[in-house]
Amino acid sequence: MVSTETEGISAETTGELNLLLRRFWEIDSIGVVQEAATDPDENVKRKFRESVTFDGTRYVIGLLWRAGGGHLPDNHEVAMRRLRALRRQLNRDPEKHQEYSGVISDYLDRGWAEKVDGTSGPPGRTWYLPHHAVHQHNQ
Repeated sequence: MVSTETEGISAETTGELNLLLRRFWEIDSIGVVQEAATDPDENVKRKFRESVTFDGTRYVIGLLWRAGGGHLPDNHEVAMRRLRALRRQLNRDPEKHQEYSGVISDYLDRGWAEKVDGTSGPPGRTWYLPHHAVHQHNQ
C-alpha cells in the first residue's frame, strides 16, 4: 500500500542562531578595544614623514621632541670626569690618541658632535654624552 500523505515541519531558528553568534563574538572580544589614533600619534607620524631622509648610505631622522619636553638631570661633572679618565688613557697610548683624535675631528666636521665651551647649557635642557672610545684591532 502506498501512502500519499505528507507532513511538513519547518522551524525558524535564525533569530536564535544570530543571538548565539552575537554572544560568542562579544565574549571572544572582551577587553579588545580598537583605539583610534590620537592627535599626538598623528603628530609623531607627521614629524617622522617630514624629517626622514636617505643620505645615500642610511636613513636619517630628526629627534622627536615633545613640546615642553622633560627635564634632564645635570650630568656635566660626570661627563667631565669621564673625559679626564679618557685623556689619561689616551696619553698612555700615543697611537690610539692620534686615531681617536682623527675620529673626533671627523665627527666635528660632519656635525655629529660639537665643542662645548665649558659653560653648561640651559638647565634641564642639556645632556652631555660621555664618550667611550671603542677600538677594534681587527678592522
